Amino acid sequence: MAIDRGLYDRYQGYKQYQERGQQELLEQARDAAQDWDFELAEEHLAAARNMAYAPDEIRAVEKLIADNRAAKADKERREREEAERQRRAAAEAEEQRKREEEQRRLAARRSYSGSSGGSSGGGSVDFVMVDADCTGWNCPPDAMRISLSGGPGYISDNNTWNPTITEGFGGGMAGTYNYQVTFGRTRFFNPDEVGLICTGSVRISGTKQTVMIRVYDNCSDAGTGEY
Repeated sequence: MAIDRGLYDRYQGYKQYQERGQQELLEQARDAAQDWDFELAEEHLAAARNMAYAPDEIRAVEKLIADNRAAKADKERREREEAERQRRAAAEAEEQRKREEEQRRLAARRSYSGSSGGSSGGGSVDFVMVDADCTGWNCPPDAMRISLSGGPGYISDNNTWNPTITEGFGGGMAGTYNYQVTFGRTRFFNPDEVGLICTGSVRISGTKQTVMIRVYDNCSDAGTGEY
């Protein structure tokens, strides 16, 4: 049986055209799989299967898609585990910070109680100077203003960086005084550059010359007392 040469050539041309088209589809499927666009990869692969050529390459692309699906799932799992690890670490750090803050607060309370108790047995002084100090990484360097209220004593130079207390008209200085301390970047050159404002109270016995208001950079007490 004689072969129609023209028909054969047309068939071969069509076959080559189909094979080139299939190769392009397989390459597009590979690119989509590597980009983790698995829906598009499956569409290109399905079109390539319909052309019924290169079965080995089709299987290779199928494996590539499966491998990249597994890689994506593994990456997402590791990201979830890392996020959970960071959440737990942050929670533990916050608990540790609270424990340390409570320990500092208890130590400051004991320090204050000890200094107040030790000062009650001495003689009285003519005046008491009040100063302030901040402890911590976020403390501004200067106590710019100290405002006092309460107590029986007379407060002079109030709302300055170093007020004093003398006996009031009712006599004596011993009592509880409320304070507001304004800390800033510099006391002398820019007095309006406020960095931290802390309020609280202090017990003054009138038997020590100096009262130091000590606070942490979150305004909790750091050992306020008389010296």
